[in-house]
Amino acid sequence: MCARFAGRPKTHKSQLMVNKLRLAALFLIVLISTASCTTGNTTPTAQMLQGVQLSKISQFNAAFEITDLRSDRRNTQLIEQLVRYDLASTLNPEAIPGSSGRYKFIVEVIEYNTYFAAPKWNSRISLRIKIFSPNADLIGIIDPAAHAFRFNTWGLGSAEDAEREARRAIATEFVRLTAPLLEGV
Repeated sequence: MCARFAGRPKTHKSQLMVNKLRLAALFLIVLISTASCTTGNTTPTAQMLQGVQLSKISQFNAAFEITDLRSDRRNTQLIEQLVRYDLASTLNPEAIPGSSGRYKFIVEVIEYNTYFAAPKWNSRISLRIKIFSPNADLIGIIDPAAHAFRFNTWGLGSAEDAEREARRAIATEFVRLTAPLLEGV
């Protein structure tokens, strides 16, 4: 019986089914390839950074100068405000008795990007910060950078979570890199 059916040509219905499966597979490959190349940007929002702090410098004794050096300058003013806000929130919120003059932080935004690359949202932030004493002496130059990602479970909510995590990591890195430089000041 097997020999009898072995030489039989395929029926029209079975050929149609094979063609449909091939078409579905091709569509799935194109869909996956397109989704993995998709990018998107989010608009950053303010957040509180509690627990990450430089106690030696008061917010009242610090000046920030922010420059956006990114090639894509969308949302420049907002990003400059958020970087200033995030870094200032790591400083002591109370006035420090006996401190005079202002520390100056010249911040260059090298990269600030949140984008989608299937199946996750990525957020990358990279800064260069020059720290000057109240006497205008260069204390040091630091390059905090952070990368965070979230799988796309909540759409833009996942993007915002990735961005918040990267911003918190930048603030933590800022404190970690700046604290040793302030020991001798």
